[in-house]
Amino acid sequence: MTDLLQFLFACVDQDVRQSFIADFICSVYYDNFAKTVASLSPGLAMFTKKEFIREVALRMFWGFLVTAVSLEDLWRTEGAGRCVRSSLVAAIRDIVQFKLNAEVTIK
Repeated sequence: MTDLLQFLFACVDQDVRQSFIADFICSVYYDNFAKTVASLSPGLAMFTKKEFIREVALRMFWGFLVTAVSLEDLWRTEGAGRCVRSSLVAAIRDIVQFKLNAEVTIK
């Protein structure tokens, strides 16, 4: 879970993340993971998509921490405040949006 969130918040462009985070986590990642598990061990019981989404939503704050740490060097640069603030606000926006969407999906 933390590897997935670290990838999304450290490597994926903010605009792409904002537009596709829910689709990526809920469909692309989970569906491919489930197919891989089924092909490797067909009889293995696996967690449901709702359970997976719930776990991601619970650990979404990790994305903010990853973003903050990745900006650490930039924080020390003169005049970088606007860029840092923008990146942190984008991370918070994406986390809140995912959590709101997850609440609807989980229920």
